[in-house]
Amino acid sequence: MARCPKTAAEAFKRLDKRLSEGEKKAIRDAEDMVEFHFSLGLWIRNYWIHTGERENLESLLKDVGEPEFLIGDMASSAILDAYQKHLKE
Repeated sequence: MARCPKTAAEAFKRLDKRLSEGEKKAIRDAEDMVEFHFSLGLWIRNYWIHTGERENLESLLKDVGEPEFLIGDMASSAILDAYQKHLKE
């Protein structure tokens, strides 16, 4: 299995499985996702973004609504924002 998910649905499923209900509530209720930059955001960067799987990352970012290819902090922020929106729906 690829380390970086190819779709938002796959990414959200993996995050749902990885995070506790309390962590998901904290993300859902956060006013600014920057508070997760050095925790979940760092995990996303290390395990999904910096894997060399550019094709999967590009597909994932398009699926979360990013029209341009992003890297590093900007990519993890886009994924975190999309995950928060997913949790609120």
